[in-house]
Amino acid sequence: MKDKPANSEVLETENLQKIIGECESFKKENVILKDKLKHQENKFDVAFNEIHEGLIHLSSKGKVETVNRAFEKITGKSANELTGKFAASIALKFLDAKNLPNVLSIIKKTLKGEPVDTFEFESEGRIFEINPPTIVDKRLGITVAIRDVTERRTLISKLEKSEEQYRAIFEGLNVGLVYSDKKGKVLKVNRSLVEISAIPKEKFVGRNVVELAKELLTVNDLPKALPMIKRVLAGEKVSFEINYQNKILEITVPSIRNETQGVTTIVTDITGIKLSEKQIQEQRLDLENMNILLAQKNAALREIVRQLEQEKNRIEERVFGNVDRLLIPAILNLKKHRTSFEVKYLEMIESGLKELVSPFGEKLSTKMYNLTSRETEICNLIKNGFSSKEIGQHLNISYRTVQTQRNKIRKKLNILHRDVNLRTYLQSL
Repeated sequence: MKDKPANSEVLETENLQKIIGECESFKKENVILKDKLKHQENKFDVAFNEIHEGLIHLSSKGKVETVNRAFEKITGKSANELTGKFAASIALKFLDAKNLPNVLSIIKKTLKGEPVDTFEFESEGRIFEINPPTIVDKRLGITVAIRDVTERRTLISKLEKSEEQYRAIFEGLNVGLVYSDKKGKVLKVNRSLVEISAIPKEKFVGRNVVELAKELLTVNDLPKALPMIKRVLAGEKVSFEINYQNKILEITVPSIRNETQGVTTIVTDITGIKLSEKQIQEQRLDLENMNILLAQKNAALREIVRQLEQEKNRIEERVFGNVDRLLIPAILNLKKHRTSFEVKYLEMIESGLKELVSPFGEKLSTKMYNLTSRETEICNLIKNGFSSKEIGQHLNISYRTVQTQRNKIRKKLNILHRDVNLRTYLQSL
């Protein structure tokens, strides 16, 4: 009976030691767990602050617990400025009336644990993209990501504008365009190609250019086109012509510049140009033939002029000979036994015949003086010594009329109001 207490004490001592050992073990394990937790917290802090996306961590009630450096940089708001404040209050303070209702609605849904899609809003001329969490654990709070997508949206806008301009140019050009990949698969064609070929776009897109060539070209043009297509797919620049449905088409393909670029084929209907070239060539040949005929006619005309000149010289020689041999001697015989007036008149005739072979009459009749036939006749009488009275009697006109005619003659000869004897001046011509 006395051994029982001793055994009980031993048992209690063993249990106590066991409990103490377990406590020590728990302490060691707790230290290890604390170290691990601290290590994990440090890793989380590093990751949280080093990530490029802006992160804001909220409590389950929507109060800001922390933000990372990227968030501060993106928004321009510091952690001290935001920590401890509710997200709704921050939105009311910093957002404009345009974006505020949507953001407040998103915050409300997020805190309730409802799913929210990515959304954007503008602030101070910048565009921000918000990525709410897909899972909300109220024990851990909520982490929301924010990105400054201003540059990306600007680039996207410029790209869209550039694509719109490209599409406008692609569709607006009055030449046919075929865009294909480097293997020859047609990706798109423009409106002008549809008009030129009379084939809808659907018949081109998705098909290979070799297949299309075999289907659309004649047996005469196909052997020429296939080697050209092969050169195009090899990256060479080519240009050739084909006949298609009574049209002449010029096919031009620039070389491929890099590994990613496809092939743009330019199809131009040059039927009108070729027809114009043919017409111009025909007109050129006609003009050359006309020039030959004109040269021949000019040669013939020169020969005629030469013959006329010879005939003129022969006539002049005959006239001069007849005047000297026949008319002058006859006048000399007539002057015998005549009155002085008749002799004077015959002398005038004699002088006139001599003038016939001189330049006097020709000079007076030129456009330089522009004398009428009556004025030329009076000039001839004056030159041969007839007075105004004698001229009036001979021409059956008044003395006053003769004087008027003399003034007109002096004016046309540019000697009016000049101290120049008219007879002497006429004899000098």
